[in-house]
Amino acid sequence: MANDEAYVNGIGRFEIQVNDAAAEVVWSQNGKAIPADASIVKFERVAQGTLRALIVKNCTKADFCKYTAECNGEKKEATLNQASPFMSKIADVEGYRGDIAVFECRVKPGSYVSWFQNGKKINKTDFSILKFEERTVGDRAMLIIKNIVQADYCKYSAEAKGEKCEAKLTEMSPFVGKMDAVAGLAGDIEVFMVQVQPATHVSWYKGSKKITKQEFSILKYEERWSGNFRELIVKNISQGDCGDYSVEARGAKQSAKLSIVKDKNQTTSALRSKAGPRKEIAPTAAKAVGRGAPKMMVTAAENTDAFATCPKSINGKDAGIEVFECVMNDASAECKWFKGSQEINSANFSILKYETVANGANRKLIVKNIRRQDVGEYSAKSGESKVTVKLTVGAQSSSGSALTVGDLGLKRRGSFAGDRSKESAILAALEKAKASNKKWIRHPNYLNLWIMNPDYVAA
Repeated sequence: MANDEAYVNGIGRFEIQVNDAAAEVVWSQNGKAIPADASIVKFERVAQGTLRALIVKNCTKADFCKYTAECNGEKKEATLNQASPFMSKIADVEGYRGDIAVFECRVKPGSYVSWFQNGKKINKTDFSILKFEERTVGDRAMLIIKNIVQADYCKYSAEAKGEKCEAKLTEMSPFVGKMDAVAGLAGDIEVFMVQVQPATHVSWYKGSKKITKQEFSILKYEERWSGNFRELIVKNISQGDCGDYSVEARGAKQSAKLSIVKDKNQTTSALRSKAGPRKEIAPTAAKAVGRGAPKMMVTAAENTDAFATCPKSINGKDAGIEVFECVMNDASAECKWFKGSQEINSANFSILKYETVANGANRKLIVKNIRRQDVGEYSAKSGESKVTVKLTVGAQSSSGSALTVGDLGLKRRGSFAGDRSKESAILAALEKAKASNKKWIRHPNYLNLWIMNPDYVAA
């Protein structure tokens, strides 16, 4: 007698052959004889010639156990095991507020998946398609959660053929580390800074008021990107500038205070200078950032065995099109493309944004209508092999590195050593030009750069 398997609420069957067509067989479940008058809804006996069979119906957890067939003092045993419809179960997922998250599982043919949020079945009657969308592509079943809000961070489950698997949606922070308080001298310049996930846009606030070019002059506040750091430069610090500042990204917010100190050695700039060059924290090992420079995390080398030619990082143009290309060692090998940790496919992204091409051993990822949010890490995966590259947008030098102030020929204020009177005169002229509503004024940070007056009003 052979072992069998069945789904929850499914059917299991055991068969044996007897020598005598008139022989009687006694069936037992976990050593306990199954009564002859047991409901046919649960157990059914079959006797056809020398064939004897026991059919177990509407299987529950209790039915997955040992069964015995006894005939003329001889016993045969077998086990009914629970069959799983899942080839891979859902796993925990992280998502930003206001963004999209996808739970995914793979099931055996003929398995229909139902989805639940905190035990409540997700259907079109109780939930809008603007919040949840179910998709099935081949053996992949997906639940897409849209426009994530705080209430969506909870448990989700997928059920197929009576079996459930659970996972959690947790909030993903756009911030890597913590923004520190800033202290500076009156009349000086200081910088708030925070490290974020790649390609994250931020907004800055003074108190509850958003810092914009319309509300504040560039002579007071300037926002800057530097790799994965976001900075707010506060200029000509006065007592009125002290207080709470905050940075917001993807619905999450961090706050810190600006204060005035009298000792130059106690300013944030001085302390950062003592700490040495600033280095990024690896996002997967993010910890709160103190005033000292964090240690650089070293990542393991990537396995590129599947690739004959690896894709290269690209510096693209805003609104342009760029193509990542690679060549596989095996022309039949599958190559999957990812933006960050999310696979690029028709279920997750529009073909108007990304298009994948496979031609022989060549593989391509086409990125269309490039915007700032497309900047970041991309990866090509094939089996255990993986190559990670970056898409950037911005000017570069002839060597391929990002342009620096020196490359542009710009001179920062203070670069004319010993000529403080000239710089004071330029600062005075700057204030005078701004007040006189001139269209073009000298940049507050560079002596040989002219910019449009942010307070200019056309006549």
